[in-house]
Amino acid sequence: MKGLQLKTVKVRHSGYKQRVRIPDLRKPVHPPALPDEPPWNLKLCAVDTLLINYGKKQDHPEFLKTLALEKIDYYKNSVHRPIYTDASKTTTNKTSAAFCIPELNIQYSVRLSDNITIFAAELSAIN
Repeated sequence: MKGLQLKTVKVRHSGYKQRVRIPDLRKPVHPPALPDEPPWNLKLCAVDTLLINYGKKQDHPEFLKTLALEKIDYYKNSVHRPIYTDASKTTTNKTSAAFCIPELNIQYSVRLSDNITIFAAELSAIN
């Protein structure tokens, strides 16, 4: 009986290894290249978080939309490049995060691990 169980595990394991495409760990690992500019010389990023103080989930959606559009209009003709981030969590604890940079036509979304907090998901979108 034990030999049969081991064979079953081995078959399952070999099939999993073929499907997942495990990377070859014998290849040399190269450290990431250092940036040309040291981090202490970089300009600080300006982040506008004023909407946090105004809109709440309980507020009417049209009110929240108006607040967001006013903020977008405020920055429309400035030197700032808008980057939009968001995260969501379903009632079954599935989470995802996304960001969008319309000026550069960049959009990215990713499904995150189950059961992480919405705060962690929002940070993933920013990161």
